[in-house]
Amino acid sequence: MRVVLVLAALLVGCGPAEPWVEVGTGTAGVFESIDDGDVLLAEAGSQGGRHVWVGMRADGVEPGSVSDADAMRYGDRPRVDFRLEGPDGVYSLDVARYVALDERGGALASTGWLLPLRLYAELPEGWQSTDWAAVQEDLEERPFDLVVTLKDADGIALEDRRSVFIDFP
Repeated sequence: MRVVLVLAALLVGCGPAEPWVEVGTGTAGVFESIDDGDVLLAEAGSQGGRHVWVGMRADGVEPGSVSDADAMRYGDRPRVDFRLEGPDGVYSLDVARYVALDERGGALASTGWLLPLRLYAELPEGWQSTDWAAVQEDLEERPFDLVVTLKDADGIALEDRRSVFIDFP
């Protein structure tokens, strides 16, 4: 009888986890936490653009269907979006999509996202004659918010952000 009471007491505390999401970096399969003030490396893309690697992990959310066929049938995968916000606007392109979250280290994760960067929030007048190297130097001095938003099939909406700097080597 005591064993049953102990098990029942333990099970009462085993409810669903409080939902949370964490923004970070990482290439495919490896999530790396970041702290406020960290510097992200802007890598050169194949068409002359720049991007940073981003990722996220979460818990307490509905992961949705595992198979692509079921996900298309039920439309139940979480919607994830990343953006880089500056004081005057957004400095990244839209990358929102519905994703399969992988189980990693006791949490759900999605890594290996390329977040394409913009060197401006609004295209400046006379942009054709802009000194882009000077723009990049200016951007390296500014803090940006790296933001992830996640909305699962149950309607849970979460957001996390870190203040980061961008390095343009």
